[in-house]
Amino acid sequence: MLLDAENDSGYTRSAAERRLRELIQAAGLDRPLFNEPLLGYVVDVLWPKQRLVVEVDGYAYHANRAAFERDRRRDQRLIAAGYRVIRVTWLQLRDRPIETIASIVWALAQH
Repeated sequence: MLLDAENDSGYTRSAAERRLRELIQAAGLDRPLFNEPLLGYVVDVLWPKQRLVVEVDGYAYHANRAAFERDRRRDQRLIAAGYRVIRVTWLQLRDRPIETIASIVWALAQH
């Protein structure tokens, strides 16, 4: 059932997150957690065992100075705590899906 699939790995908040989930499934990767609380933030995608976070950055929400600074503070805190952070955009997910998922596969393999 569609709702079961949605709840199985966490909810998504955007078309870009849904597209990323589709790419992850198509690549046969282990299912990550979506929109998961971590260190006082809610990260878009998390593989806890590999300590990998993927943030999906839509231009509409990340195109101003405050968002830019907030994103950098978040990355710094996550990295200082031992997480790796990859940021992907809607255009990358739409226009370069193989390259985008390949970078995630490579990062997961580095664990």
